[in-house]
This record gives sequence, structure tokens and C-alpha cells, in this order.
Amino acid sequence: MKLRKGTAVLWHGQNAVQIGSDHYHHTVIEGLDDAERAWLLRASLPEGGGRRSRARPAGPPPRRALIESALRRTRFLDEGPTPPLFVGAVGLTPATVVALGALADGFALECSIEDSGLIDEDFQRFFPSTALGTLRAPSARRLLAHRIPLARLHCQSQPHIAIVSGDRMIDPARTEALTAVDTPHLLVTRGETGYEVGPLVLPGATPCHHCVESARIADDPFRLAHLRHGCGQPLGVLTASAHLAAGLLIARLVRALCTGAFDFADLPAIHVVGPDGGTSVRERARPDPSCACGIGTARPPGQSPTAPGEQPPPPAPGPAPGRRSARP
Repeated sequence: MKLRKGTAVLWHGQNAVQIGSDHYHHTVIEGLDDAERAWLLRASLPEGGGRRSRARPAGPPPRRALIESALRRTRFLDEGPTPPLFVGAVGLTPATVVALGALADGFALECSIEDSGLIDEDFQRFFPSTALGTLRAPSARRLLAHRIPLARLHCQSQPHIAIVSGDRMIDPARTEALTAVDTPHLLVTRGETGYEVGPLVLPGATPCHHCVESARIADDPFRLAHLRHGCGQPLGVLTASAHLAAGLLIARLVRALCTGAFDFADLPAIHVVGPDGGTSVRERARPDPSCACGIGTARPPGQSPTAPGEQPPPPAPGPAPGRRSARP
């Protein structure tokens, strides 16, 4: 057993120790003998510290198991190698780069980065000054190489999840390609004052990018013309608060999906990140009955084939009663 690096083991009276020094996150273990206290102290030592590697746990196995279980529930144990995660970064924004760095904390991250754009003034605050005007994808790999081994930044495998980013709008060809191969993807749009993050698309289960745009075009008939004329104009410089808040939100949504700690009803949410870093849900993606993803025509899970008030379908035509069908 090994405690997380930096976890303090503190004296807490006779026959008791406190694991962790944070006021709102610690646990007290009581009823310990001298050997068990020494065992916990050794578990907090770094690799190679003292004789920890040669020491054997103290106490009977059932009691050791109870202590380890309590520490695991409170997330004080070092669980060993982090789980692998393959992320496809399709398009880049400064928030996407922040998110990839944050995800490297909890996963053995491998990713592919696709973007043919150039580092502009808005990107430059997160990159060295010499990166201005260089290609975004190679610059992002060099920036992340101190957190993620360079070989893992050229992943060719099918990603577990993709982060699809765009300036002012997202290229529908990118999302259609991901939907066609059933790859979950999160939409991220950098705008003039902040970000839109979401929805998180599970192909065949939640509304897709086309569903979102169809609903917006129905509400605003000028939207297509505005996107067509606006997408070629460069964006200004956003606040660092907007970039950081959006990046951490992206990382949180991806982490929640990949660990199973998400609410299915929250996946269609579209989060708006403002200049001050504040986040709110202004919109939820709605299924479009005419969309090729089929969400708008699919019945919710568990619903019977015949909805209340709906007539059952007519029976399929067959041979007349009392007559045998002809053989082919």
C-alpha cells in the first residue's frame, strides 16, 4: 500500500493518526497499535525513502484490508498506473490546449492533433513568443511534450473521444466523419467574447451537431449567411479567464464521460463561458426529426412500441384464412 504523494500522516492522540492535513478532506483512523502506526508512516514515504520497500505491513490481514478500504474510499491511496485515454483534438483553440494539459493529470493521455491554422495573438499568451505565426498543431505538440511523451502526441488509434474545436463555427464535415464511425465528440466554439462548450455527442444516442444547427437556423433564417460571412474574419483576443475556465470545463466533461461519472440528461447542454470565466447553460440540443442521426425519430429507451393514444400498426398482409401459401 502507498499513499498519494504529498499526503501527510499526523499524530491524532493516543492510538490514532490523521491522514491528510486539509481541513475539509482528511480521515482519522483510531484504535491503532504501534506497528500499524509505523506501517501508515512508511506508506507515506516516497519511493526509496528509508526501509519502506523492505518493510512488511503490520496487523492481521482483515484489519489491514479495512484500513486500506477506508483510505481508498477517501481517495488517499496511490492507485498505481493511471488509465489510458485516447483523445482526438480535431481543431485547436487555446481552451483545447488547456484541457489536454489538465487531462494529462488523471490519465495516461495519448492524442492526435489536427489543425492547419496559425498561432495568433490569442494563442500566444499560452505559447512562447517565438511561436507567433507558426502552425498550431506542431506548436501544441511541443508545448505539451513536457507533460505528455512526444510519441503519445502522434496517436494513430481510433480515439475514445474527440474534442472538435472551431473559431466562430465548427466545420460540419468534421463532426459528420466522427458520427459515421460512432466516435463520441465534444463541440467547442471560440467566439468573440467567450466560448460555447457542448453538446457532448454520443452518436445514435444524443443530438448531434446538425441537430443543433438545424434548430438555430429555424429560429434565425439569417444564421447561415452570417456564418458564411463571419467565419473568414479573424477573432480578437479573449481574456485569460475565458480560456482557462473553458479549458477546465472541457477537461471536466471529458473526464466525467470517460469515468462514467456523468448524468445522461446533461450531455445535450451547451455551456456558455463569458469573459469573466463565468459558466452557464443557455441552451440544450434538441433532436431534429429530419436529421440523419435518427435521434429525432427514435423512441426513448423503455417506451413501448405503441405510445399512449397511438393506433397500433396494421398487420402485415398474409394468405387468406384456410388457404396455404404457395411455395416459391
